[in-house]
Amino acid sequence: MSQIETVRVVLYEPFKSVAGKSLVEITVQGKITVAQVIVEVLKEHPLLGKVFSGSDQEKLSDVALLVVDGKVADQETEILPGQQLMILPPLSGG
Repeated sequence: MSQIETVRVVLYEPFKSVAGKSLVEITVQGKITVAQVIVEVLKEHPLLGKVFSGSDQEKLSDVALLVVDGKVADQETEILPGQQLMILPPLSGG
């Protein structure tokens, strides 16, 4: 019997408010990309698509900072069961 494996997706504002929760767990089998995890999150929380530039994932980096287990990632980064993806607003400053 195989164990259910998940990726934890932690949402920060404004994404947290839109989804209505700060944590989403996605069931996965083996490694997938961050983009694939985001597609699964959007299936569960479709309103996030409007925040993510109308679901145009090419522009996701304009509205979110993606971090996998403490390291900045992009949509092609591979993520394994048990890892954590944080979706934060982009950082700016000077």
